[in-house]
Amino acid sequence: MSQLGTFFSSSNQVLFALSMSPIVRDLTQTFHKLNADKGDFKLIPNIPNELGVMSRRVDHIFSEETFVGRKKVLNDLLRTVLNVTKKKKLSMISLVGMGGVGKSALAKVIFNDVTV
Repeated sequence: MSQLGTFFSSSNQVLFALSMSPIVRDLTQTFHKLNADKGDFKLIPNIPNELGVMSRRVDHIFSEETFVGRKKVLNDLLRTVLNVTKKKKLSMISLVGMGGVGKSALAKVIFNDVTV
């Protein structure tokens, strides 16, 4: 391969850095703007305690005892979440269905489970 071909190849780190520079600059500016605007979102910082555990705020406490009729779904979802956690992979699990079938309640039970 000629020198010119090598320069314009995908393995050229200088060319890659030059092409990524505007993208990184735009991301940095976006993060700075978000940081400056964070007060507008009324976010509450979640700082780990001395054990490194983040506190969890919930508006209503659900438990397995108050979650009636969906034990199999609850156990299957809990098993899935724990398997993902053990593998340390970032995953998203979607709960879909008609309104009022208990998607939020199911998510809150999983969220509040001590094993998660």
